[in-house]
Amino acid sequence: MNRGTEGRVLLVGEGNFSLSASLVADNILSGAQMVTSCLSSQVSVQEAHENAQESIEYLAKSGATVLFEVDARELHNHEVIRFFEFSRVIFNFPLADRHNIKKNRALLSDFFSSVVHILDPHKGQVMVTLCKGQGGTPADQPLRSWHNSWQIVSMAANAGFILREICPFSQEQFGGYKSVGFRFQDKGFNTNSSLTHIFERAKVVTVDDIGAKERCYFSQGHQQFVVPSYIRDKLDRWSLLEQPHHPMATLHKYLSRNLQMLCMVSILQKDSDKLPKVLEGYRSSLSSIDPGAVEEVRMHGCLHDEDVMSKTLERIVSDKSKSSKDMKNMQNLVFANLSGLEDSCADTAQCAFSNPVVTEEDEGHAEVKSEDVTRRVFTHGVSQDTVNGKPASLQNPVGNFHEHSTDVTATKLKALSSSVFVVWKAANSQTSLTSVGCEKDTASESPVVLQGAQIQSPDDTLFHLRCSLLENLPHIAALAESNNKSCRTFLVTGSVFNKCAISSLSLPVSHEMLFISFTSDLRVDDLINHYRATLKDFVKEDIVTVQQEECQVGVCNKGFLSDFLILQTSETSTVLGHVFKYQHFQNPGSLKGKEQELKLLQTSLQGVGMLLYLEQIVLAATKMPDVRLLWSEDHRFLNQFHEPSDIVTMNNFKPFSLYPVRFVHDVSFWENPERIFDETDFFDIIRDAAGDIVTSVALLDKFNNLETGKTSRCYRLVFQAHDQALSYITSWKLQCRIRLEIAQKLGVELR
Repeated sequence: MNRGTEGRVLLVGEGNFSLSASLVADNILSGAQMVTSCLSSQVSVQEAHENAQESIEYLAKSGATVLFEVDARELHNHEVIRFFEFSRVIFNFPLADRHNIKKNRALLSDFFSSVVHILDPHKGQVMVTLCKGQGGTPADQPLRSWHNSWQIVSMAANAGFILREICPFSQEQFGGYKSVGFRFQDKGFNTNSSLTHIFERAKVVTVDDIGAKERCYFSQGHQQFVVPSYIRDKLDRWSLLEQPHHPMATLHKYLSRNLQMLCMVSILQKDSDKLPKVLEGYRSSLSSIDPGAVEEVRMHGCLHDEDVMSKTLERIVSDKSKSSKDMKNMQNLVFANLSGLEDSCADTAQCAFSNPVVTEEDEGHAEVKSEDVTRRVFTHGVSQDTVNGKPASLQNPVGNFHEHSTDVTATKLKALSSSVFVVWKAANSQTSLTSVGCEKDTASESPVVLQGAQIQSPDDTLFHLRCSLLENLPHIAALAESNNKSCRTFLVTGSVFNKCAISSLSLPVSHEMLFISFTSDLRVDDLINHYRATLKDFVKEDIVTVQQEECQVGVCNKGFLSDFLILQTSETSTVLGHVFKYQHFQNPGSLKGKEQELKLLQTSLQGVGMLLYLEQIVLAATKMPDVRLLWSEDHRFLNQFHEPSDIVTMNNFKPFSLYPVRFVHDVSFWENPERIFDETDFFDIIRDAAGDIVTSVALLDKFNNLETGKTSRCYRLVFQAHDQALSYITSWKLQCRIRLEIAQKLGVELR
């Protein structure tokens, strides 16, 4: 309050005008820029307050405008005030009723709703000073219960304001100021521990009307894909890696420069056609494989003798000493590498990803005949009949998606989820959108299968958004092979997409940096030592490496990763990335007869690599409370990083919206007895309905009704905006929208 400012300043709710006179006398404000007002008439002020007339005359002589009978709730309708635009509005110790907190909240809410019309929308500030404990923020000491406070942050949010700063108010700062109004008399009151709350305008969270939305597209090359609306919203935004001064872009530049100091690197264009975001199949091409199965291929994969290869396959399949799980892993590793290799390897930009996992229809089959190998291709867990050279119609693999999944890589690597975002090609015929992430073709009678937000037309090929840059390793290896003896070390950065729980630490869209070297000069220890020092300087914590339990991850039908090491911080155990070894297989070439049916992949390239999670590094370095802030469009976010500085000394993040209110709503429902409830679908629907405003979803209760056989669930949803103004009524409307969406899309019965 004792800071100077340009532009006009309005004071409302003045009692004896001593504060206004003090601001002018202390040269904090000039009389010419001040408009000061009170609720009472001039006669009432002169009669009620001693020395009030003296202050009024002083202000008039200094050029200030003094107004009477001004209601703080109707500023925008005042005959004089409504014609001005103010850079600052000051309301000192507002009071509507000494004993009724609700009336005081209403006064604040109405004041903010009025002042928004007369305030400079870009640089304007509103300053409200309250007595000890009234505000309801953690800055109040002692802190009252929320329901026993004036809830000033929430009242301001109703009009689109966020709390920018809180300053202690001291009466001694203003020499001529004298508080009045105790019991509405000319008596002072206790101003000790009073706080001045400074507000600024921000983007307001609004609720779109529930109904038809435009179809959401994503283009890759000449093909368009239909994607969930939440993903489309993120893709529509600027690239965080290219936004000037953005911490993600700064980190990316820093790490890239640092890697080039280590060795000669070929930097691939981010998200180029050579490294597609959209990949074939409705599953990730990454899955855990049995190391024993890999050894079998290593031992016998180089043999071209037909009888030896047949016997090898037969021995692997019929080895009764292996466990059932081991047998399945080995069988499918061989199957994935025996069929459809020529087509999949012909064009590295359109690699057919085969997932070495067992589908449900293979459960219980202990024997697999070698002739079955030629007619079955396992692509992302989808079994296709290729007898006639054409894939048979898919039998709703999406409906059993999670039942098919045997992928345990989610426990090995942070980003490798067994649940991916399914997309499908946009039809040329006219279509109408029936719900978020769901469309119906009005020109075709082909059925559409719905599993949450996942759609599949039986006649179309399913695709998925890549869940990790590791899925692009075969494309990169193909580039390395084509480079011959030229640069065989690559660096690529791009966005990845993972279905995940709703929390403050992760979003479905994130960014990774992948470094992979196929040279013999670079070792795993070199990478570890180099980046220990690099990341330590950045996050200001020691970086430790953790040896993972033995695991190997297959990448398509072209290779596998092994020897994973975690890079994590020593204090918070935040996982920043992984170091690994990669073994890539090459196409054995054109073979004739049964050799073509039994061809095996031979080891071609070996490399070491590192995968870094950029969001997690930035969060660890800046102490940012929520990953959603990285997507903020508020100029106050980037302003913190505008000052040129060495990245090693990047400052901790300072919240520009203090104490954003958390609104809590619960939702209860009976599960749909005709389908398995999937929490990932539940989370996706919440995101489509409310964006990133829901910051936490927790299961409170689950029980089974023995009489009806129904299962009930109760979830607690937390609504919060770190960079926008979120009101209670908006959170309630979003909650209602979420309830309707989950009832419609999941078929649950609301309680």
